[in-house]
Amino acid sequence: MDSFSEINREKYLEETTSSLDALLNDAFFGEDQNEIRSEFPKGCERNELVYENTKISLSYLNESKDAIIEVAIQLSFKEAPIAEYKSLYNSNGELEDEFFYLE
Repeated sequence: MDSFSEINREKYLEETTSSLDALLNDAFFGEDQNEIRSEFPKGCERNELVYENTKISLSYLNESKDAIIEVAIQLSFKEAPIAEYKSLYNSNGELEDEFFYLE
């Protein structure tokens, strides 16, 4: 599957990282359009957030014949995981959806 090649996996990771950066920069420095700033730990600053445990996987959901590509980035604060950001791509490599989970 060409959409899961090493070059494309790097592209998906770059796109996902860029989207996460934009989301966090808006929350900490912008208008907080998604209203998530208050969900971060008290005293948490943008420069203290660390991206960890990045994963890029090829998955088949339920009985689907088409694969999805999932890119997940774990977000940590003071060495503790606090959130996860995911991008889902279809088998053609097109972005389908993005999710931000706070723990």
